Amino acid sequence: MHTLAGQKAKPLDSPMLSLEDALTSLHEHFGFDDFREGQREVIGAILEGKDAVVVMPTGSGKSLCYQLPAMMLEGATNATSGSLRRLLAKLVTVSLLVRPVKSAASSIGPLNPGPNPLARRS
Repeated sequence: MHTLAGQKAKPLDSPMLSLEDALTSLHEHFGFDDFREGQREVIGAILEGKDAVVVMPTGSGKSLCYQLPAMMLEGATNATSGSLRRLLAKLVTVSLLVRPVKSAASSIGPLNPGPNPLARRS
């Protein structure tokens, strides 16, 4: 497991959990007996309070690397997914194409009130 130079583990609000605890939770919640390749290192780092970035091929178990520790630790977990962001953006775009909406600004006047006073005149 590679870490940034000088990175120290952050204190956790939860009691220190081990990989054995993670394996127990993995079996209880997901029905798996062991981790896939790379998951053990990532989950171990997260349980130690370290930040982790996971780059794995589709279908290799990235989500579990964040879901399992989130279920085990107290407090909130923030996992940002680029694919989720793209999916939401696409959903909004398609929704607007199917059912256009008026601009919220339309209630205070037209969107284009006329010529731009700062524009150059020919």
